[in-house]
Amino acid sequence: FAFAHGYDLHAAVRVARSADADAGYQEALVGVDACLGRFVRNLKAAGRWDRTILALTADHGDSFGEGGRWGHAYAVAPELVRVPLLLRVPARLRAGLVFDLDAPAFLTDLTATLYTLLGHTPRREGFPYGRSLLGVGGDAPPPGPWLLASSYAPVFARLDASGRRLVVADAVDRSVTAYGLSAEAARPSPLTDAEAKEAGSWIVARLDGGPSDNLGKLCRS
Repeated sequence: FAFAHGYDLHAAVRVARSADADAGYQEALVGVDACLGRFVRNLKAAGRWDRTILALTADHGDSFGEGGRWGHAYAVAPELVRVPLLLRVPARLRAGLVFDLDAPAFLTDLTATLYTLLGHTPRREGFPYGRSLLGVGGDAPPPGPWLLASSYAPVFARLDASGRRLVVADAVDRSVTAYGLSAEAARPSPLTDAEAKEAGSWIVARLDGGPSDNLGKLCRS
């Protein structure tokens, strides 16, 4: 088992190294891509590629000015929560397993997925343990909606069961914003007062220990 975390793509690193953060990000991406290519070539040269499961993803996205946001720590937004997930599985391990490319996937799903690929049944599935992204035919679709949260601020969001609509409730600036998500783009979406209140009430109900004063006032105003 090998794990690597490339900090060169982190927004703070890019801003520190380049006056143009976006250009610096693109340069770093080329470097990470080249490093991954060397890693795969070495696996093939060693005769291990046909026995390798490779997962390529990110712990979060970063904002580079979208909506006035920078970094990732104090917000929930499409560019922060939509990260790549590339899962390469040898054909012999995929036999008999099915997957749904349209269903939402979360980083917490990777552990359960690896259990399944290695021939084990995950001992714990569902929130907060995730689910296997590869299952046998007839498995029930994943439940939803889901609660998302920022790292360091009282900002929460509800992602609907389809993974196509994100409603963000920000208890710092007392705003509620909706986004429509598609494979190609994420755009602000109209939000009715009724939907905003319903989403806020759902978020409060999902938070353990009851609502904080700020979030409770936001969601009930």
